[in-house]
Amino acid sequence: MVKIRLRRAGRKKLPVYQIVAADSRAPRDGKFLEVIGHYQPTAKPHAVTIDRERVAYWMQTGAQPTSTVRSLIQKTGLLYELRLKKLGRSDEEIAQEMEKWQEKQAERRQKRLNVKSRRRQLKKEAEAAPAVAEEPVVEAPAAEAAPEAKEEGGEA
Repeated sequence: MVKIRLRRAGRKKLPVYQIVAADSRAPRDGKFLEVIGHYQPTAKPHAVTIDRERVAYWMQTGAQPTSTVRSLIQKTGLLYELRLKKLGRSDEEIAQEMEKWQEKQAERRQKRLNVKSRRRQLKKEAEAAPAVAEEPVVEAPAAEAAPEAKEEGGEA
């Protein structure tokens, strides 16, 4: 069975991955059939380049992407595009749907950035504001509590 998976490259603590079509029995960094993309998780934001035609070819021939590669392909919109083609939509309809999808993704990305920036701002405000010290609760010394216990013990 052919899998579309990641193949690690790069140096220690700086990984770069190749997205490859490989036999499922081959080791992770071993023999592969074709390089169909690259993924750089250390780049900000993550850099993903995929040869859309080759991924479509391999998926149509029965190759199964791993969960990580599936999420990377999904983020590029290729899975949605392949699904629309499978449903028999025309190229024009697919282009319109993909444009809507990209706008929606941009809105989601912006919303996430706004939430993150708001959280950072609230955290900074909380750290900057001086902590309001509450009055400490004063407990009675142990010497005062002892005579009361003796009185109660003497009555019994």
